[in-house]
Amino acid sequence: KYAQLEEINAREIFCLSPLALMTLFLGVYPMPVLNLMNASLIRLVDVVNMVI
Repeated sequence: KYAQLEEINAREIFCLSPLALMTLFLGVYPMPVLNLMNASLIRLVDVVNMVI
């Protein structure tokens, strides 16, 4: 079924490597992103609690 597909080339590896590294980093150490979202998430929870 996939016999027609070519192997991944250097340009594709170059494009996918940063995405893979960022995904791995955020999977292992997500706190930098979570800290950035903290203030807005607290505000969102407050708004939802006011509605409920």
